[in-house]
Amino acid sequence: MMGDSTVVIDYGCGNLFSVENAVKKITRNFCVTSNAEVIFEAQKLILPGVGSFRIAMENLESLGLVSVIRECANKGTPILGICLGMQLLLSKGYEHGETDGLNLVHGEVIPFIPTKSDRVPHIGWNDIFSGDDKPLYLEGIEDGTSFYFVHSYYCDLKEDCRHIKTHYCDQDVVVGVQKENVMGVQFHPEKSQDAGLTLLKNFINS
Repeated sequence: MMGDSTVVIDYGCGNLFSVENAVKKITRNFCVTSNAEVIFEAQKLILPGVGSFRIAMENLESLGLVSVIRECANKGTPILGICLGMQLLLSKGYEHGETDGLNLVHGEVIPFIPTKSDRVPHIGWNDIFSGDDKPLYLEGIEDGTSFYFVHSYYCDLKEDCRHIKTHYCDQDVVVGVQKENVMGVQFHPEKSQDAGLTLLKNFINS
């Protein structure tokens, strides 16, 4: 299997069951693992995530996967971060104190400030929009398509790269990014019905 599969990274902070079930609908040539060698040899990497930025980075460090993921990014392996997995792609996060991220995309993960109209955490369906320079994984997905979100923190980009946004807490926030082979989505494609499966197919089959 090594070298010709999609690998879902298991580091103790992901909703692996839902992601695995979604990927199974697209390909049988995948595995879920924390094995660094298998991860390094993968053709595609999916980094899911639910929970704390700090704990997630500690888990990746303890498994020896921080350097492996960075090496995979540097050699051109396509990587898709989902929810917390997208946040970990950024430079740092501020959940339970300041924590360095993978720094594959320059930016910070900061908390939402609730408004009269929008509560935190952000839970539910929201429309996304991207403009003309949208990430490649959105092929066949129109602006205004709804995806399912669960998060209290959002990504504040510090560099210019392909991205998508949604409107929440009285602001347009980045909920998807692509910097060459490094990609992320804040929402959960594995819980977003047909549109989510289309996104995952675009990533896995590209």
